[in-house]
Amino acid sequence: MSLFKSRDWWNTKCGIDETFGAFHMCIASYENTANGTGYLRIYDPKAPSSPETSCLADLQLETQLALPVLAVLSGRFNNTDGLHVAVLHPMHLRILRIVINENTELNSHCTVDFMYEHRLPLHGYTLIAGPSNVLCVQSLAEGMLMFFENERVGVSCKLPTLHLLPSPICYVPSTESFIVTDSSWNLQSYSYQSLANSTIEQQSSRTPCASNKLLFDWEFELGEPAIDIQNLGSYIVILGERHLYCLKDSDGTIIWVRKLDYHPMCFTLLTPPDFVDDVVILVCTDASTLVVYKDNIVEWNCKLPTTPLSIKGLIVTLTDLGQLNIVYMGTQQVEYSFLQAPQRPINYERGMKEVQQLKKSLRAGHLKELNPKEKEKEIELNLNLDAQTCSEYLETQHLAEAIKGNLTIAMPKNQNANIRVFFTCDSLIVATPSETCLQLDGVGQAALPMMFHAVPSKCGMVASLHVEVSVITVLAGASSMTRQFILPLQLVMKLSVPVREARVKVTLSANQPAASLAQLFQDFTLDESASNLIALKHFNGTVVSILVSKTTNKYRLQSDSLAALALLVDELQRRLHLYFSASTNLQMNLDSPLPVQETWNQIETHYSNYVELKKETIKLGQATRQFQIIQRVFHNKILTTKTVGLTEGIFAAVQLAHEHVTLSIQQVERFQEDFKNATQMLGGSLKCLLTLIKVEKNSSDKQRSVRLLEKALLPVEQLDFDQSWQQIVESKLNYLVRQRSLPAAPTTTAATSSDKEFNLTNFKKIFLQALDNLKKESQS
Repeated sequence: MSLFKSRDWWNTKCGIDETFGAFHMCIASYENTANGTGYLRIYDPKAPSSPETSCLADLQLETQLALPVLAVLSGRFNNTDGLHVAVLHPMHLRILRIVINENTELNSHCTVDFMYEHRLPLHGYTLIAGPSNVLCVQSLAEGMLMFFENERVGVSCKLPTLHLLPSPICYVPSTESFIVTDSSWNLQSYSYQSLANSTIEQQSSRTPCASNKLLFDWEFELGEPAIDIQNLGSYIVILGERHLYCLKDSDGTIIWVRKLDYHPMCFTLLTPPDFVDDVVILVCTDASTLVVYKDNIVEWNCKLPTTPLSIKGLIVTLTDLGQLNIVYMGTQQVEYSFLQAPQRPINYERGMKEVQQLKKSLRAGHLKELNPKEKEKEIELNLNLDAQTCSEYLETQHLAEAIKGNLTIAMPKNQNANIRVFFTCDSLIVATPSETCLQLDGVGQAALPMMFHAVPSKCGMVASLHVEVSVITVLAGASSMTRQFILPLQLVMKLSVPVREARVKVTLSANQPAASLAQLFQDFTLDESASNLIALKHFNGTVVSILVSKTTNKYRLQSDSLAALALLVDELQRRLHLYFSASTNLQMNLDSPLPVQETWNQIETHYSNYVELKKETIKLGQATRQFQIIQRVFHNKILTTKTVGLTEGIFAAVQLAHEHVTLSIQQVERFQEDFKNATQMLGGSLKCLLTLIKVEKNSSDKQRSVRLLEKALLPVEQLDFDQSWQQIVESKLNYLVRQRSLPAAPTTTAATSSDKEFNLTNFKKIFLQALDNLKKESQS
């Protein structure tokens, strides 16, 4: 245990409930972090003016990428100017350009531009930069190295030795070679020229045996797993689980070795300014201690505030939970004594007076008067969209319908203010940018160009065109504002041929004369002769037809899917209210039965997909554990057996186990796609059902019950192996049924709550009972 601790210069927390790894941080002119959930953050650390000052203002960019992030690397990977960041996804390598805007008076902010991407033939693991900024990606299995030079198509090279699991990799500029370790814990050096020649031979011969011609320049037997490998000058330093090695980069000759009496986590290398030929090594331990070596001699150690997984630069550390710290070594001694809080007498009379004052303020509704400094600033928002949609290519090279516009923000009372804008919309509609930072000009205005596009989906359908725009400003007191806007229907639907027969039909009636569909849907080109019939098609091919009866003032909507009706039922009501805005007594009624059975069919489909996905995930875990056991047996057999023929049976078992794991992964991916589609269909069906219930209960005193039911059913949560959506909703519906049920209902709900295993039949009874209670309220 060290008697000294590091001095904290800057720290921040990256995200909430996110997981980070050793390759999720890189340092350039700005500090970049990423995580497994796909968030990319850029920080510009500055020394805080006081210990209480927040470091959130140093966050220049926070954006969520479409895929999980395995590693990030900064450099110059394109001929354009600026900071480039290479992001490694499981099956993609993307190059992003960071544009830094430093024209703001308070601080700068960044934007991300997509440059290009490469699709990987195998699952990637780690990423390093080679000669002339050539990117090298190491695969997760099979010992494959994939090289990419700017936008050229990458080439792959398989190493000749056995690589069951990925290992640390290092590039040595002086010899232009790559240092890797194999499954026998041997350190090997391959020159970039030999790797390139081996790639050419493999492409020309097209035979698996061509990889045997690849030979390493030198080899060193470690005898233990390597945690990390780094190069500095003519030295190669390897951090093992029990030793610290230093080798020559030319021939792999050992210079010195140091045995460790602790468990290392990560390390980095520095060059002291006064001793160029020496190497300073900073090693972080699992006991949150930083050990400083000068060559193989310990010079200093100190206590760190966290246990990092990665250390870069001077002393920049990142933990697995996202705690980012910049520390320096000082002479502040660790104090192990306990501080005693000062004893102050409790003033009960003063406390009772404060409680009474708070109660009066709560009853009067004057909570804002408790803190007069925090007042909302007046913010004016306006979203102007183009009249017509356009086709745009996405980052995935898919063509999608998009609409462009301009968001204007005005704050006359607060000029030159920094604001943050967020956009929230349907899961199948993407706003670009989804969030950004802006600075108002001297007049207190700012403009932001926007683009909304629909995500191509085979089964999913957009259920809402509402987009929420939230603006947060940090001035004398933080204030925020949220407003809703409606996107055009052309973004997600197109004209189609009407369908005569449909499985789901909904009929709405109004107390006003039937309106012409050509007048209601002016954004679509309709023939005046067919003004009582229109057919619109979702991007997944589902057609929705709307028919108008001028004699009975009824509107019938029909389709083969209940989820497809959710958007048009809501949109038809909105357009009718705008059309009859002069008459204040427009009332809509439901003239057809509620589609309860269709909704329940979607619930059953969703639950069956959940059960199948859970079973396949358990099978995948079992196959993975079996594969790991066979790998260990195979590895031990190789170390103890010198005859190759004795390992053929074990190797065949390894191949069969690997094929089993691959098939299980494919099954899980297929069931994940089915479950995602079922979740989207169930969400649209429930939204359509709740919208029709609101139409049926148009009185304001009965809308409260509908809102409670809506909060219980929506949103449909994504995958959670601990509890399904049906189990979560069952407890909520139990409460609603107990509050407004018949005398026989509590016995049913009590029996359901006491069951250890989930019963879909009992859930159906509770679901129908909740809907029946709403029907009885409407009749009373």
